[in-house]
Formats: sequence, structure tokens, C-alpha cells
Amino acid sequence: MLSTLGALWLEGGLACTLAVYKLPFMLGRTAAQFAYQAGSSLIGAGLVGLVAGAAAFGILAVLFDTLHPPILSLIVARVFGAPAAVAG
Repeated sequence: MLSTLGALWLEGGLACTLAVYKLPFMLGRTAAQFAYQAGSSLIGAGLVGLVAGAAAFGILAVLFDTLHPPILSLIVARVFGAPAAVAG
């Protein structure tokens, strides 16, 4: 019984953690694929993806922290959580 509750707690925590990083990862991967298809080298495409993912995470985190009206913070939180909700 206790191990089942522990597993559910771990799974819930992991799902919430992954939901935060899913959108920046997807944006970075898409940017890397685009850069590679446009003729960039593998290393260059990886750097483009890394910068794009970090920029997306930074922009969304700053928006979430600086927006004062709760409805705007809710919109940013939904943007963060939408890819995880679609994924299941």
C-alpha cells in the first residue's frame, strides 16, 4: 500500500516536472531540425536548438514571474502545460 502511494507521488511529481520542460524542448528540437534542413552542420543545428530552447524557457519563465494579473499568469501556465496535456 505504501509503495503504491509512493509510486503515484513519484509519477505525479515527474509528470509536473516534465510538463514545464516539454514546450521549450519541443521548440528547441523544431529549431534544430529546421536549421539542419536549411544546411547547417549537425553541431550548428544542435547549438541553434539549444539556444532556442533556452530562450523559450527563459522568456516564458520571465513572463510567468512578471505578469501581475492572475488571468495572464494562468494563460502562460496553460501554454507551458498544453504540450504535456496533448501528449497524455
